[in-house]
Amino acid sequence: MNKGEKIAALTADLLAHVNDVLNEINALASGVEAEPVTFESSWGLTMPVKGQLNDVTVPDAWVREWAVMCDGDVSYVVSACRDAIQWVKDNPSRRKTQKGARAYLGGWVRRNWNRDRGSRPRAGNSLKGYGRRNGVDQ
Repeated sequence: MNKGEKIAALTADLLAHVNDVLNEINALASGVEAEPVTFESSWGLTMPVKGQLNDVTVPDAWVREWAVMCDGDVSYVVSACRDAIQWVKDNPSRRKTQKGARAYLGGWVRRNWNRDRGSRPRAGNSLKGYGRRNGVDQ
């Protein structure tokens, strides 16, 4: 294959790809949704996002990273993520962007962990005053 034939073949391949992209754009514009892109997730956590064709799938690496903050409690992280995702589904006008999804979910897990951890006595903490605040006689 000479140089001219190679250029012609590459141009044809490029035009075919451009046509495929244009067909997908037209399909989206007409209301037909494209197949969502999915990544590996053991827990099936996907969050709808604003301004994107696909949902964000929460990778296992994020869950494992947040579990370290939560004393290794993976089930707590998964549950908190499901709560956050449900909140987004219930409030579609407040959806996050694809870029902000990780920070939103991580913040939700962190706030809930800190709130829940503070609501129960932990080993090594003084229990002085705990009963009075909770209506228990001392």
